[in-house]
Amino acid sequence: MKLAAYQGSGTSGDPGANLELMAEQAQVAANLGAELLIFPELFLSGYNIGDAAWKLAEPLDGSSLKHACEIARNHHIALLFGYPEREGAQVYNSSVLIDSTGMQVSNYRKMHLFGSEERRLFMPGDQFVLHTMNGWQLGLLICFDIEFPESARALALQGAQLLVIPTAITDTRIAEITIPARALENQLFIAYINRTGTEDDLTYSGKSCIVGPDGTVLASADEFPKLLFVDLDQSAIHRERSRFSYLQERRFDCY
Repeated sequence: MKLAAYQGSGTSGDPGANLELMAEQAQVAANLGAELLIFPELFLSGYNIGDAAWKLAEPLDGSSLKHACEIARNHHIALLFGYPEREGAQVYNSSVLIDSTGMQVSNYRKMHLFGSEERRLFMPGDQFVLHTMNGWQLGLLICFDIEFPESARALALQGAQLLVIPTAITDTRIAEITIPARALENQLFIAYINRTGTEDDLTYSGKSCIVGPDGTVLASADEFPKLLFVDLDQSAIHRERSRFSYLQERRFDCY
């Protein structure tokens, strides 16, 4: 799979401006031949925006999401990005996957909410999401989810080959330590895409990365906006798991 990932933050509280940036990056990624373009957590609205997340929350058939579907269709590229999702009286920290024809094919709600502010604003999701795209099994997570090893392992056991993780984080240790470890211990690919710059009192660390099933970093960014591009090959997964498989060699009789 030819995978692109945009590290950046867009404009806080302005979905229209962020959709324009999405379209610009979709054009660049499509010109590179990318099949899927990933954006960070709550890219559509901004992350550290307080109660504005409630005001900007949209259902899956909201106008901004329809616009994103048009972007995917016009540029013939699949998109995944974070947004505040409204369902009835509840709001979720979600990510939506749109295929290259402009169809919404999966929606994931963050299960592990970080800190008191996220728990004040959002309801937690309660199920993992796995979706098949272009012959790949994609597992969807958001930010804090990956800091629990059970999340990656649960998706790996369901057959995930690539974990797609939009994030908004100030700490560099997750990208530098946790992501390579999760990729290695589950022998799969991980794309971990962060925001950049300062938003109110948060300064994001960047450090987005795409990591292979042996824990090798295939592409990475510093703290500035950047478009990552990698051509992923499933044979790398088969090669690692043919030597030994962490999944198959677990001691079910002990734990």
